[in-house]
Amino acid sequence: MKKIIVGILAIIFLGLLFLNFGLENKSRISNDAHPIPEEETELNKGEDISAHLTSEKQDAYILSDEDLNATYQELKELNEPLIVSVLLPGYYSDDFIKRLEETFNTDTITFKRVDIEGNTTNLDTLSYFDNSDVVIISALQIQDYNDEVLPQHNLNTVLKYYMDFYNKGMTAIILSEPNAHNHNNLENVLLTDQDYMTNNDFYFISNVDVESEMMFGEDEITLSEQVERQIQENIKKFLVK
Repeated sequence: MKKIIVGILAIIFLGLLFLNFGLENKSRISNDAHPIPEEETELNKGEDISAHLTSEKQDAYILSDEDLNATYQELKELNEPLIVSVLLPGYYSDDFIKRLEETFNTDTITFKRVDIEGNTTNLDTLSYFDNSDVVIISALQIQDYNDEVLPQHNLNTVLKYYMDFYNKGMTAIILSEPNAHNHNNLENVLLTDQDYMTNNDFYFISNVDVESEMMFGEDEITLSEQVERQIQENIKKFLVK
């Protein structure tokens, strides 16, 4: 009888050992197959690095214009930014300059907005920052359309100020505009202005190819963010090699 009891206990003991071994082995296999915490840690590290690279400022630009680039490099050596006055009418949003700075992502170039009042038939004076190295001037094609004076559009009014800034030692650039109203007459003016400035060696930024399902924002007055983003990219492409 004792032998039978001892035998039963031995079988139970061996069974428990086998069961414990099986559970340990299963747990080990599961951990090896799914090392989630380690993978998540590595993924988070990758995200942190990516975020750091995205936020890192760009300070190695080479500008397209040789003389302007020389000025830019000299200012960098002095830890001073290149100052760019951007002369815009009211249909550019209040966030335009902020987004333009985001597009360049640098502390070596500073953009400052100056509002333009009027169209090319009644433009009186244009303000700018005295310490500007560059002045970007809207060609006001959309403004002339809005004011219903597009047939009298006078690019030479804007080019007169272009030459004034140029003669004061600044780099002047005309910001030609998109066909925001999707109108043939506006497109014709844009193309005519573009041909004239090309043939007469004026610096200008073309935006005639800018397109979006929404050309204007919800207020139907200011250009949409999608349109402004494209304009800002075109400004960067013009200024930077």
